Amino acid sequence: MELLDVTGRYLPAPNEGAALAIAAGAALAGDQMGVLIQNSGLGNLINPLTSLVMPYRIGVAVFMSLRGWPDPARDEPQHAVMGSTSHALLDALGVWHWTLDGELSSLETILQQAADRVAAGVPAFVLVPKGTVQKGAAPEGTGRAVPAAFGRAEALRTLAKTVPVSAAVVSTTGYTSRELCAVADRPSHFYMQGSMTCQCDRPRLRAEVPAPARRCARRRRGCLDASGHSFRHWLRRAAQSGARRPR
Repeated sequence: MELLDVTGRYLPAPNEGAALAIAAGAALAGDQMGVLIQNSGLGNLINPLTSLVMPYRIGVAVFMSLRGWPDPARDEPQHAVMGSTSHALLDALGVWHWTLDGELSSLETILQQAADRVAAGVPAFVLVPKGTVQKGAAPEGTGRAVPAAFGRAEALRTLAKTVPVSAAVVSTTGYTSRELCAVADRPSHFYMQGSMTCQCDRPRLRAEVPAPARRCARRRRGCLDASGHSFRHWLRRAAQSGARRPR
């Protein structure tokens, strides 16, 4: 990803559906563009896939990493359902897909078959199980200077010192919640796992957080976001939240 970024070939999208739509537009313009997603975001991609890419026969290659597969019990619980059903969902949609097995010979065959489908105006999914692709060193001259250590945990630890103990804090899915719990666990914190972006929606706060945090929410509240979840969905609901003025 770093190599694609520094060479100007990586274009971040706000969500998976937008990424597929951008790639479809590029294909219509005569350019080739691949989409990189994780299967936890497959649901966001279904609408543009079935209403744009497939009916208009726009060939796009999608590389999708697999969480919660092949054994959902060995991954986080929010990935269990999608992990165990990703292949079946693609089958139900009639989408061509292949699963990498880590062998170079099969990789070349799969990529060629996927390219043939794309050339025929058909979307093609290459599924990438965890551990199939290893991180490689970037070519000389493309690496970025690493700043002094001030990672996510240190940022959360610093932020926690400025937040009143009585304040309700809802943290986003993944490492942000884990590390906030590790460095500054409080009864007024609610650690979201899965349900990306829902933690930032104040109207849902009452239904989702436990009673101690709800009592704190009557005074001060905050949301710790990561991975751009707020920009992916929540900002589109901000106007609705403001108009309803929930107490």
